[in-house]
Amino acid sequence: MLCLAYVTFSTLVLHQYGSSLFVILPLVMTALMVLILSFRRKEYPTPGELAGVWVSMLALSFLSLLICGVEGLLSMMMAAGLVFIVGIPFFLLAFLIRAASRHYRLPKDSDTGALLLMLMMLPLVTAMEYRSDVPPQIHAVTSTIDINAPRAVVWNHVIHSGEITDEPAWYFQRGVAYPIRARIEGTGVGAIRYCEFSTGPFVEPITIWDEPRHLAFTVTSSPPAMTEWNPFHEIAPPHIDDYFESHRGEFYLEDLGNPRTRLTGTTWYSHRIAPSWYWRWWTEFLVHDIHDRVLGHVAALAEAEGALPIPLAR
Repeated sequence: MLCLAYVTFSTLVLHQYGSSLFVILPLVMTALMVLILSFRRKEYPTPGELAGVWVSMLALSFLSLLICGVEGLLSMMMAAGLVFIVGIPFFLLAFLIRAASRHYRLPKDSDTGALLLMLMMLPLVTAMEYRSDVPPQIHAVTSTIDINAPRAVVWNHVIHSGEITDEPAWYFQRGVAYPIRARIEGTGVGAIRYCEFSTGPFVEPITIWDEPRHLAFTVTSSPPAMTEWNPFHEIAPPHIDDYFESHRGEFYLEDLGNPRTRLTGTTWYSHRIAPSWYWRWWTEFLVHDIHDRVLGHVAALAEAEGALPIPLAR
């Protein structure tokens, strides 16, 4: 009940995906579970009993979010890793603290005080995050592929890449946005590149057109980063729209001779989900896969005469 109420309030009311949601809430739930299970019991719960209730608590919390249409399955699968990362050490710490308190026979009212203290942590951290106005940091993701084709040929397929027919990975098929085709209207600086994803097009005005070396662009419009799948409802949680933002990108072509070309793609992005270190890992994993899908398609087109592609390198 605490998980459902707080996630609903934080995401749908405050539009906030911060550390209070992904770190403090699991910690508070774990502490409350340990305190409630041991509340005025003669025998302290065994580690196996606590672990079983903890896993059941998390499973029922995720299920309630699905049934009530608050979140989708893919996002909760990604968030589950963070819940376990922060939850397991705190679970062990709470177990040791409660065992010590029973051993030293602390007053019974200490249980109630600990419960109140745990509950106060959540609104306090939530308020601090809501009041903070720190701009998101911009990160760059770079991927590279070596292609058995002249640079002019590779350039032509960067500009006219057409439709990508390769089957996307399973997580793209389950909702994460992935590239389908790209086209450019016009030539030179000021031309508009449209990179169409499964959720809609990116609109990308060209800022550098240095044929056949360097193509760069900004992003003025972008589609949702994903579509959420929920077995019970059609949902559109706030994080799918503007919590991931692509700012600009570029392709750089290096002539390796013989004739071989090194094609490098870079994307500059930011996101507004905390803790940043955890969600940055997911974001860069997915952006690398998006790069590999595009660069691999360009390589296949450039090597259409039968040369074997060189493995991807990052």
